[in-house]
Amino acid sequence: MDKILLIDSSNIMEVRKNISKNQGRKIVLDAKDEEFNRKIMETTKKITIFGFELQDSKDKLRERNSGLNQVLCKLAKENEISIGIDLSFLSEYDDKSTSLLISRIKQNVSLCRKYKVNMATINANKLNLYDLKAFLLTLGMTTIMVKYATDNILILNR
Repeated sequence: MDKILLIDSSNIMEVRKNISKNQGRKIVLDAKDEEFNRKIMETTKKITIFGFELQDSKDKLRERNSGLNQVLCKLAKENEISIGIDLSFLSEYDDKSTSLLISRIKQNVSLCRKYKVNMATINANKLNLYDLKAFLLTLGMTTIMVKYATDNILILNR
């Protein structure tokens, strides 16, 4: 199994330097604010970015702020960047926070489905594969997206 490099920094130059230094490895990047995510997605290729739904952004009255939008999805498709869904939150948060995160994930899934962006699952190793597939289907993924997401389960040690 390939080594996975987790980059959790808010300095853009440091992140770009780490990505260029470790080209042969699978690179997973923790999402930050919208400006940071856009700059990284414009300049890098073939990485996985996760944590869009975990950002501390306030929802509007009729709209969820899930951290992902159509511009970022187009950049992700263009640069072969996959969007990661961190499933470790299922047991970490209370019911209200979990439902809010699931609704944000559903919005991100619908955006990725519309713009044909690949999605990967992160920290889903404790879940049964059939339960994971059923959960991803209920989030709105197509069967092709579910196959890609379950084939690309990334396990991060934080």
